[in-house]
Amino acid sequence: MKLETFVFDALPLARKSIVYETDRVDEFAPIKNAEGVDSPASSEAIMTQRHARWLAAAGLAIPKNEKGEPDCVIEIAPSFALYPEDIREKAWGIPPVTAGST
Repeated sequence: MKLETFVFDALPLARKSIVYETDRVDEFAPIKNAEGVDSPASSEAIMTQRHARWLAAAGLAIPKNEKGEPDCVIEIAPSFALYPEDIREKAWGIPPVTAGST
């Protein structure tokens, strides 16, 4: 049994609303299932893709697998950076990312 409420359930209660479209990798990595789509594994993969993109934009080398995906697990603490711009300011202190690292 899933007990959940969606954002669109609250729309009739709002005086004003807007639609905001974003890239899933940037904003949405839910955990709703034990395996497959929206699982802990898929959420971790989305987070790694997002943070790998942030690090690459700051000039750091990110190891990739044969599919072109990050060959590591990357998690950036919100206390360190909330946005890609925050990484650029601190890139000098980030150690190299190696294949298979977590």
